[in-house]
Amino acid sequence: MNHLMHFLTHTLFGLLFYHFNIIPSFTLLFLFIAFGILIDVDHLIFFVLHHRTFSLKKIIKISRMYRKKMQPNLYVFHSPEVNIVLGVLSFFNFLFFLVFLSNVVHLGLDILEHYAYYKHFRWIKQWSILFEFLQKIKH
Repeated sequence: MNHLMHFLTHTLFGLLFYHFNIIPSFTLLFLFIAFGILIDVDHLIFFVLHHRTFSLKKIIKISRMYRKKMQPNLYVFHSPEVNIVLGVLSFFNFLFFLVFLSNVVHLGLDILEHYAYYKHFRWIKQWSILFEFLQKIKH
């Protein structure tokens, strides 16, 4: 999903969560929206590690290629393992809850978009750190 759609969706959900006092302040509302966009920093990490470049021009070109193909990869903050950890930590700290809640909204949009493209969920395993680890052991 593009960043504008994530921004608009997080703004809408954030306002709803604020209205129902799930998010208790405007500062936390802004953090919720920011976390919804910042989760995609893992795409940059993936491109830098896998394509060994820091060139912003090359990274933009690579990201457009992946986007056009809707190619799922291991983007670490999108992984179920990281989100399970965030979910557990959210019981102990509200900031973790805010990050987790923001990730859930973000991932919901990404999952809907990938499902609309692929018409199945088999691609989702490629978001998993464990799946990536097991693939490396096999080869």
